[in-house]
Amino acid sequence: MRRAGCPRCPVQFDASDLAFADVTPATTPASLAPIFALGFGTDNLVKNSFRLSYLLDAQTNPDGGWPTTTTGIAAATPGIRLRQALKQNDLRNWAPTAPTLLCGGNADPTVFWFNTQLMQGYWAARAPSPSPVIVLDLDSTASADDPYADLKSQFALAKQIAAATAVAQGATDGGAAAVADAYHAGLVPPFCLEAVQSFFAAQ
Repeated sequence: MRRAGCPRCPVQFDASDLAFADVTPATTPASLAPIFALGFGTDNLVKNSFRLSYLLDAQTNPDGGWPTTTTGIAAATPGIRLRQALKQNDLRNWAPTAPTLLCGGNADPTVFWFNTQLMQGYWAARAPSPSPVIVLDLDSTASADDPYADLKSQFALAKQIAAATAVAQGATDGGAAAVADAYHAGLVPPFCLEAVQSFFAAQ
């Protein structure tokens, strides 16, 4: 898969192995399908042979949280070095005991929201009760008593401005690409920083 924000380092497109044709590229979740599609091309950094070895290892040594949640924990004995390194940096062997805020947006093309949901589920089952973990999705609808309602409204406005600016500069996609490009590094950070500051000020 292409690292978001790296248009010159996609994966080589090769659907010759029919076992993985339905994920070449992946189409679920649907909201990320366009991002996944950008991850394949001829000017590739990652060869399909490596991608195939990764997928085969994921089948043989499955992760307990993705794509189907079973144990919720990382793969016990991943075979390839990349997955071994990912396991070493995995937080699914620890649970917070102090107030913790996870903040992001569900349409982030760089840090996928399902990672946050995975950790939320893992910690909900293992953190002390009552759980000290709060999850803030800036790109969600605010409820009547939502303490982050203002931030969510401001985030939505920032997305609208980014899209309108792109359209004014000639974008023909309604500004969708501009919003996706700015989402992780430009749009989310200031709002999450404000949320974190208010969260810890209240502790």
